Amino acid sequence: MKQPVPPNWSPYIGLIYWGDIGPITTYKSRFGKPVWFSKTYPDKPPSQAQLTERQKMIDAAIAWRQLSQEDRDAYARTTKKLSLCITPFALFFALQHPQNRSYKTTLEHQAKETLK
Repeated sequence: MKQPVPPNWSPYIGLIYWGDIGPITTYKSRFGKPVWFSKTYPDKPPSQAQLTERQKMIDAAIAWRQLSQEDRDAYARTTKKLSLCITPFALFFALQHPQNRSYKTTLEHQAKETLK
């Protein structure tokens, strides 16, 4: 199959790209070179493990929407105060995982915020 020709926009607009861009998937190799190939689609239904993980994400999104605006703002302030490169929802989602719950106390202490 012929490799797609990547657009050369990044030097002009500072674009950092990876993932799916239209019909093309791209990432940087371990040598720093961009890799481009035609997007591939699943050829079988999702596994039970994938469905379980998707359900966790759905449940976290529902729980996030049920938080009050004040509680969501506390997550936003925490990410800003601690200069975390993560969105408030991503922080909320990460703290939902049992292995990450101990971090919540540390983050609350460092940011002087109460996270629900």
